[in-house]
Amino acid sequence: MTDSALTLPSKSEKDIRESAKTVFLEEYDKLLESDPMLEEKVFKVKGLMSELLTHRKKKTKRRRRSSIT
Repeated sequence: MTDSALTLPSKSEKDIRESAKTVFLEEYDKLLESDPMLEEKVFKVKGLMSELLTHRKKKTKRRRRSSIT
């Protein structure tokens, strides 16, 4: 991922949230290296892990659909 890909959209809160989730999931391994307690921190935030897993599932479905066509 390039630095330019880390720029969050300025459209709406929803777009920013979705982009932040994508960046978090794509860079998860690097983030975990820099903060080994990351998983515990994420689990402490009510509903965050569920949001991240739901977001990842949506992205996976989109990729599969577009790769078939």
